[in-house]
Amino acid sequence: FGLLWLFASPSFVMALKVGQWSPLLCAAALLPALGWLAVVKPTIGAAALTYRPTWRAVLGAVAFAAVSVAFLPSWPRDWLANLRSVVAHPAPVLTPLGAPVLLALLRWRRPEARLLVAMACVPQLLFFSDQLPVALVARTRSQAATLAMCAVIAWLGWWARLRTGDLYVQSAAPWVIVGVYFPALVMVLLRPNDGVAPAWAERAAHAVRERLPVRRRAAGARDDTTVRL
Repeated sequence: FGLLWLFASPSFVMALKVGQWSPLLCAAALLPALGWLAVVKPTIGAAALTYRPTWRAVLGAVAFAAVSVAFLPSWPRDWLANLRSVVAHPAPVLTPLGAPVLLALLRWRRPEARLLVAMACVPQLLFFSDQLPVALVARTRSQAATLAMCAVIAWLGWWARLRTGDLYVQSAAPWVIVGVYFPALVMVLLRPNDGVAPAWAERAAHAVRERLPVRRRAAGARDDTTVRL
C-alpha cells in the first residue's frame, strides 16, 4: 500500500492535468502484462522497463509497436522528428543540476538504481509530470511518503517563485531535479549495492574489476623501480 503515495505526488496530479502517460508507464514497469504500454511514450517507456525487465514485457512492446506501425507507418519517423525539434524536453543529466544523478550507478545491482539512471538519461518534460516512475525507488511506505512530500515542497517552491512572463517548464526544471531526482538518489545511495543484475552488466563489471588490479600492480612496479634507483 506504500505506493498509494504516488497519487499524492505532484507528478501524478500534473500528469493528469497535462495529459501525460506516466501513470500508465508506472503500471507497465510493475506488471509485465502491461509492458506493451511502453510504446505509447518510447523515451519514458524504455526507462520504465529497466525497472523489472522481462521478455514478456519486451516482446509485448515490440508486438504493439509492430501493430501500431502497420496502422500508421509514419509515426516512428514523425516521433523522431518531433523529439529532435523539441528543445524544452531535455534529459535531466544534460541540465545544470542533473549530472549528480549518475551517482546512482554506484548501486548498479539494484533495479531502482538502474531505473533512476535510465529516467535521468531520456528526454522528458521537466514539469513534475513525466517523473512519476522515479517514485518506484521507494521500498517502504515511509520512503514513498518522503518522496511525495519532497516533490510537493519543490512544487510549492516553484509556484511561489513563479512570476508573470516566466516560462513554466524552464522555470520548473531545477525544482524537479532537486525535489524529485535528488531525494530518490539519496535513497538509492543509502542502500547496499546488492541484487540480481542483468548478465551483461555483470560481465561489464567483471571486466572492469579485472583491469583495476593490473593497473595497480603496474603502478606498484613503477614505484619499486623508482625506489631501487
